[in-house]
Amino acid sequence: MPAPREDELLPSDGFVIKQVLDSMGIKEYEPRVVHQLLDFMYRNVAEVLQVAEAFSDRAGSVKREIGLEDVMLAIQAKATTSFVTPPSQDALQSMADRRNKIALPALATKYGFRLPPPEDCLIAPNFQFHPHNAPEHMDWEEDPIPAGIGTEPTKGPPARGLKDHVHDMKEQHPAFQQDADDAAQDGAGGSHAAEGSETEAHAMINMQS
Repeated sequence: MPAPREDELLPSDGFVIKQVLDSMGIKEYEPRVVHQLLDFMYRNVAEVLQVAEAFSDRAGSVKREIGLEDVMLAIQAKATTSFVTPPSQDALQSMADRRNKIALPALATKYGFRLPPPEDCLIAPNFQFHPHNAPEHMDWEEDPIPAGIGTEPTKGPPARGLKDHVHDMKEQHPAFQQDADDAAQDGAGGSHAAEGSETEAHAMINMQS
């Protein structure tokens, strides 16, 4: 069974919209345009009927029916609130005439690009900067560093050396004092042994000579 054509799936209002497009000279468009216009038409008609029903109830209609006057009033209200009426051709022409009466700025007769004055160009800066309390001119030849800085001796506690830190450790930790004494004794013994070995070496050299 062949698939139905797209024209066969359109409702009768869809064919009316296609005829309206053809009458306006629109021959090429996507098929989804017709569906979009159908949705707009149905939604607009539903809103107009709702407003017309509200007007009819407000007027106290005995028949509880929407009259032609209610629909016309609803259409006017819808057009006023939902659609923007474009200006007339006469209004546009008058605005164009007033604008065209203003003469264009004269172009410079120099070589290169013939552009309007800088203040009339779109590439000109759109802001102005006026500094307040601008600093006075500074003579860069003068020394900005005041005299005497870096020449005076630094005031403060004297620098502490390694011996001072060792003395503090001995006073705070008695165990450190014992380890330091043992290390000093080991160092003294090693120095005595080295001195004895050096004496024996000299004696052997003298005997050989």
